[in-house]
Amino acid sequence: MVMSAQNTYEDNIRAAKKGDADAQFVIGSCYSTGANVEKDEEKAVYWWSKAAKQGHAASQSFLGQAYFTGKGITKDPSLAVYWYRKSAEQGRAAAQCSLALCYLIGKGVEKDNNQAFYWCSKAAEQGHPIAQYWMGRHYSNGWGVAKNVEQAFKWYLKSAEQGDASAQLCLGYCYYVGEGVSKDYSQAVYWMQKSLDNGETKAKDYLDIARKKQQEYETEKKRIQDSIAIAKQDSIAAAKKRQQREDSLALVKIKAHGQTKHLTVLGIPIAGSITAFQQKLLAKNYQLDSKKNKQLPVGERAFNGRFSGHDCSLKAYYFPEDKTVYKVRVSIDFIYESSADAAYTEIKRNLLRKYKYADTKTGRSNGHESLSALIIDEDDDILGSIVLFVFENDDPYESELVVGYEDMDGLIKREKKNTDDL
Repeated sequence: MVMSAQNTYEDNIRAAKKGDADAQFVIGSCYSTGANVEKDEEKAVYWWSKAAKQGHAASQSFLGQAYFTGKGITKDPSLAVYWYRKSAEQGRAAAQCSLALCYLIGKGVEKDNNQAFYWCSKAAEQGHPIAQYWMGRHYSNGWGVAKNVEQAFKWYLKSAEQGDASAQLCLGYCYYVGEGVSKDYSQAVYWMQKSLDNGETKAKDYLDIARKKQQEYETEKKRIQDSIAIAKQDSIAAAKKRQQREDSLALVKIKAHGQTKHLTVLGIPIAGSITAFQQKLLAKNYQLDSKKNKQLPVGERAFNGRFSGHDCSLKAYYFPEDKTVYKVRVSIDFIYESSADAAYTEIKRNLLRKYKYADTKTGRSNGHESLSALIIDEDDDILGSIVLFVFENDDPYESELVVGYEDMDGLIKREKKNTDDL
């Protein structure tokens, strides 16, 4: 402590000799720093000892530091811990932080991460910057507390904002790797530079790496922004892409004869609530597949029954929000590929018989013929789509014939939802 005038020192030395603890602390600090007297570490310890024995918290903390470093007295880590504790128990943040570090490294006391965290948190909550830095280390490494990188970042930030160079380096590193906070190379460079400016020499190598990464990021960011700008201007190319996407849907338009405004499967419109759809299926001797339904997500429901003369599994898809059915998938298992192909031919023929004036185009899928059709009515209104294909399971002796129906209302609603999600 620097004295403002010589008579202030004289007043304090007189009070100190009379046993005033505050004055004894001041005189000890004068000898420690050489303020208004010749610097003398032993005399500093002498006066701090007198005040400490009277319960003066600051003197107890300073005396603990003297025993820890061996300045003005023989080094004794155990006595350092003794005096740190005396001061810490009175709430002095610096002593709490020092006691925490003794527990952390096991100097003067048995190593105990839990006690280290306890005393460190006491000091940190009082705003002690070094303790706040060590709180970050505790949370970052899981010393005496569950590892929590978000909490580590929080304490590094508190300490860094008070100018602690070590905390500033750790904070910069958090921003660099995205630990406890989103990656931000500019913030990483900012805090690492702060750390270097405040004397943390280790920050230099980290800073060079972070600056290089920031330059690479800014270059890539500009490239992406330029690409976006070009894409926005190139509306013709975007239109062509959309057209190519539409053309890639190899759908065959089949003119529907006597069709309602919704697709039907087993004579049941693919519309309305899943409850009503289920009731109509049960009336056609279908049964709920309880085992499979336990595994399905909300929006799907499985049944077992017969389709076109074959045992099948039927899955109905509905929107969870309003329970409206929009798609049905029928699966028929066969032991032999030839049986699956024969059933494909039969069902395809029945489809073409039902939907007259067909303009059919077929493709190939998994080595088998496949059909993909867009259904329209007499007014050329689109009712939905139907797909028909054979799928080979992992077992080479099993094949699956799939018939899929999707109502147009569902197609539009699902496309709108996907667009809204974007």
